[in-house]
Amino acid sequence: EATVRDELQSAPAITPDVQEGLRRTQVQVELAIRENRTLDAADLYTAALNAAPRWADGQFNQALLLGDLEFYPSAIRRMRMYLVLAPNASDARAARDRIYEWEAAMAANGQ
Repeated sequence: EATVRDELQSAPAITPDVQEGLRRTQVQVELAIRENRTLDAADLYTAALNAAPRWADGQFNQALLLGDLEFYPSAIRRMRMYLVLAPNASDARAARDRIYEWEAAMAANGQ
């Protein structure tokens, strides 16, 4: 988590203009998911998080999406970023448990 923390420390803050762009991304992601365009949804999150890595909700949602796609290393990294950004979130325990599940799935798949 130290490298994740270092990476996030140098990331720019989320300004109101950036916040509106993140809202746009979330709406577009939800549409892509409803239309079963899961990879498009993942790409939308990736682009937004590259520009605004401090977006905790985006990190969490991207992690879940990547986990569903069985991209476990990336899912784990995103969930760790979420936990650094929101260590006291009400779902922090569930987020950690999800990491453990993905680690077990990777081990079962020989990754």
